[in-house]
Amino acid sequence: MLKEALHKAAASETELTEARVKYDLHTKSLAEEVRRAKAFEALVNSLRQQIDARDEDLVRAVADARLTRHSLGQALDTLATVQGDLSDLRGRFAAVLEDRTRLERLLAELAPRMREAAVYLRGLSQGQAAAALGETSSALVAQNPPAVEKPAKRRSKSKRGAKS
Repeated sequence: MLKEALHKAAASETELTEARVKYDLHTKSLAEEVRRAKAFEALVNSLRQQIDARDEDLVRAVADARLTRHSLGQALDTLATVQGDLSDLRGRFAAVLEDRTRLERLLAELAPRMREAAVYLRGLSQGQAAAALGETSSALVAQNPPAVEKPAKRRSKSKRGAKS
């Protein structure tokens, strides 16, 4: 019986040693799992912070895009107005150029007559010159009546609705 009790005690001691080894292995394994869980938790927190930062960047980018779109709309409105003004100015410039050409032609036609009149007037005496000058200018006006200038057309700005 003693032998049997010693044998049982030795077997229990062996089982206890094996249980301690298993316990130590499980403790180490558990400690490793806890360490890995903390590492994953730190990684998750880091990723959440990155996601939050990206969300903030996205919100700023969307706001910047809206502001840029609004600025672009204003720029396009201004461009349309400027293009209309440019078209108007081109039309007015063409009319002025046409008037200038017409006046240059008229001046070219009148220059020889004016030279002839100057020569004629130099040849007359002082009293005759004054009388002849009145007749000549009346005759010239009768031949070439002065051009009546048309007032420039006023261009009204069209009302544009607000664009968003």
